[in-house]
Amino acid sequence: VIVDSSALVTQQLPTRDTLINASYDWQLDIPLLEDDDNRVARNWEVTQVPTLLLLASDGTVVQRWDRLTDPALLAKSIEQLCGGPPGRGGGSAP
Repeated sequence: VIVDSSALVTQQLPTRDTLINASYDWQLDIPLLEDDDNRVARNWEVTQVPTLLLLASDGTVVQRWDRLTDPALLAKSIEQLCGGPPGRGGGSAP
């Protein structure tokens, strides 16, 4: 899930159209949660944008990136958590 917390940095809430367009532009097929009061961001101690949390199925944080991250590193972390990519002898998603 993507949680928009850009207001933490900009002090302005983006419009819903802006969020939808950003998801479309980045070709993200991931649910987007609007966090108007930054409650979710505060709960996860997000202080900068972007922050990425990789969670196990039980909700524990497996990996955290408090800035942009290399997509290859992200893919490797996801593969390790899931036991490998589907179709290449990997396990199933947690």
